[in-house]
Amino acid sequence: MNTRIILPVVAGLMLVGNVAFAASAGSQVEQYGRESQMKAATLIEPYDHCVALQKQFDEAMKTEVKTATSQEATRLRADAGKLCGGNRQQAGIKKMQHALADIGVTPKSTD
Repeated sequence: MNTRIILPVVAGLMLVGNVAFAASAGSQVEQYGRESQMKAATLIEPYDHCVALQKQFDEAMKTEVKTATSQEATRLRADAGKLCGGNRQQAGIKKMQHALADIGVTPKSTD
């Protein structure tokens, strides 16, 4: 008699436990998905900032007279381009800001 009662109770508890586990796992996957989307959004922003500074530099160099300082700035711009393309955008942004400062241009903010 005891097995007739215990077996359905145990089976029911196992079923409820599996449903609860699946629900909690689903919410964790959903949370991870949101976090990875937020990380992807923050990775795009520095790259866009880097590209904007490169464009600003290129426009400024069209009117810049070639000097030793502008040649050094052009070298910094090339280095910054490699850094930005190589997933080191923050370092690339800093180099671009230095390159723009060397030719007397204030870097534009993308905020």
